Amino acid sequence: MREEEDGKVTVSFLDPGIMVKLVPNTAVHNVANEARARLLRVKDSLTA
Repeated sequence: MREEEDGKVTVSFLDPGIMVKLVPNTAVHNVANEARARLLRVKDSLTA
């Protein structure tokens, strides 16, 4: 999260689906999928 010069706030997220490619453990993939779904809900609530 950062405040821009014009006073607007920008929120950025890292996609867990991309990050999980670095980990060969398939159990982590399930966690990443859930984390992605939650982050998308947060993003949607911020833009609503």
